Order: sequence, then structure tokens, then C-alpha cells
Amino acid sequence: MQKNKNQKLLRFGTSLLIPKFVKNAYLMVRFGCTIHPRANINFLKNLTIGKGSVIGKCDIYAQGPLMIGKNCLINDYVILNSKTGYMKIGDNSAINNFSIIYGNGGIEIGDHCAIAHSVKIIKNHQIPEQLNIPYSATSDKFTKIGNYVWLGANTTIVDGIVIGDNCVIGANSFVNKNLLENGIYAGSPAKLIRQRQ
Repeated sequence: MQKNKNQKLLRFGTSLLIPKFVKNAYLMVRFGCTIHPRANINFLKNLTIGKGSVIGKCDIYAQGPLMIGKNCLINDYVILNSKTGYMKIGDNSAINNFSIIYGNGGIEIGDHCAIAHSVKIIKNHQIPEQLNIPYSATSDKFTKIGNYVWLGANTTIVDGIVIGDNCVIGANSFVNKNLLENGIYAGSPAKLIRQRQ
């Protein structure tokens, strides 16, 4: 009986006609988290939120599985969209205002990560060889951000990148290749400045 009731609630929560604050109240009770009444959250059946997490006035589209860990902060005006892949955010991580993250080929963000405002982790397109051809389908490359990673403001990371544990990426950096752990990187494209001790 309880299982059928939960399935009905999930179908209820996925309807676009249901007010945001009602869906958000349901999620808060279900997961033990705090969600702003005006947060725009869709595809609830694919969403998991860890206990103690705080979700601001943001947009979350769990088209594919989208898992937010315990005690995370998703700040105002963030966009999280798992798209055709999936997204996993580790425990005690923070994503700040105006950041955009797509999970086309799958993305994992580790524990204790600090993502500053206006960071973009984005999908990519292949540029066709011939002229006058529409852009190709988006790539489906897996992206991984390690544990204890700091991403500075306005950093852009293309998909298919692996960033090692304990990395610090300076503000306004463009990351288009894998970064080894314990490094401080900055620039466009991002280059190693020095190793952390």
C-alpha cells in the first residue's frame, strides 16, 4: 500500500501543472533537505538529495539520474541538467550562483568541492569539416571532478575532462585537458602554476 502511494506521489511530483512549492515541500519531507519554495525542479523520479543539503532558487532537470550528496549547497540561479547522461555530486560540496553543469555523458563531482559563481561544465560539439552543415550532435564524454577541488569564478570546463583530487583552478580559466592531482592551475588554457604541498 505504501509503495503504491509513493509511486502516485512521484507521478504527481513530475507534473508541470503542480506548483513548485508543493513539489519542493514533498522533496524536503522525503529527503530531509531544505529547498527554496521557488526552486524549479523537474523529473523528480530520477532525483536523489542527501540529508542536510540546501537547494536555493535554482533550476534542476533530472532527465537522467541526478544525485546530490549529503550537506551540499546548491545556490541561487544554478542550472543542473543531467540531460541524456547522469550527474553525481559528492557530500559536503558547494555550487555557487549562476553556475551551469550539464551531464550529457555523465559527470561526477567529488566530496568537499567548492565551485565558485559562474562556473560552466559544458557539453561540446564537433565542428563539421564541410561548410553549410548543421552542427553535430553533442558529445557524450564522461567528466570527473575529484575530491577537495576548488574551481574559481568563471572557470569553463569542457566535457571529457578528469580533474584530480585537491586541485585548485584559478578564476577565468579554461580547462580542456586532464589535470593531475594536487596542482594549482590557471589560464586559458589552464596550465600548472605549482604543486600543492
